Amino acid sequence: MSPEEINKEYIDLCKLYSLCEKLDDRIAREAIVIRMHKMAPRATPPFECVNVIYQGTMSDSPMRKLLVDILLRAGVDDDLNACRDSVKEEFMQDFTCVRQMHFRMRKRKEYREREGA
Repeated sequence: MSPEEINKEYIDLCKLYSLCEKLDDRIAREAIVIRMHKMAPRATPPFECVNVIYQGTMSDSPMRKLLVDILLRAGVDDDLNACRDSVKEEFMQDFTCVRQMHFRMRKRKEYREREGA
């Protein structure tokens, strides 16, 4: 698949997920989450997915958490800073919060390793 086709699939999956959330179709939502998990190691979702998900889901949506996690693990900080004005502010808050939590956990782990050595 070309990068454009992968981006289109991500966007289509996010749109479908938003629809399935409105229809309360748990089975379809779970299938979409599984598909995105499988795609994530090979390709990062485009930032357009952020707006689709954050416009079409509630604040406690598992897809929001998944999207933040995928983008955080992909290390998109520089790209995200470049397009900060084009993504939902709520996403930026979620992303920053999770990034800080990961940073603190990593620091604690490093501290325990140093103290235990």
